[in-house]
Amino acid sequence: MGRYDDVLYQLIRKGARSSFERMSKDEINEIIKKHPGVPADYIEYLEEIGYGDMGDNYFMLYGGLVEASEIYGEEKAQKLRDIVFLGDYYNGHSIGFSKIGEWEMVDVDSLQNVKFLNTSFENFIKNKLDEYLGMLSL
Repeated sequence: MGRYDDVLYQLIRKGARSSFERMSKDEINEIIKKHPGVPADYIEYLEEIGYGDMGDNYFMLYGGLVEASEIYGEEKAQKLRDIVFLGDYYNGHSIGFSKIGEWEMVDVDSLQNVKFLNTSFENFIKNKLDEYLGMLSL
C-alpha cells in the first residue's frame, strides 16, 4: 500500500486523476541526487500521484523542485537561496522547502516574506487536495 492510496482513490472517484502526471523513476532519482535530504513524503507523492494543476488557477505542483533564481531572477533570489520551490498559487505566493535543517515547508509571498508552515508535505498536500476535490463537488 502506498502513502497516498486514499488520495488516489478520491481522484479516480471524482474523475480528476488525469490532472496529474506521475514522474518516472529517472526523474525521481534526479531530484534525489540534486537535492539530498528532500522529504520522502514529497518523493512518494510524485511517484504515486504526480504533479500538475489543481483546479483553475488554484494551485500548481511543479514537476520537481525549482530554485529561487528561476522564479525571482538572480538578484532578487539571493535572499531565498536556501529555499527550493515545489508549487505556487498563481498569485505571487510560492510554496517550497527550506533546505536548512529539516527541510521545513515555507510559504513565500510576492514581497519575498518567508513564513514557515509547521507542517509536513504529506499534511499540506492532503489538505490542498481535499480543498480541490471539494471544489469539484460544487
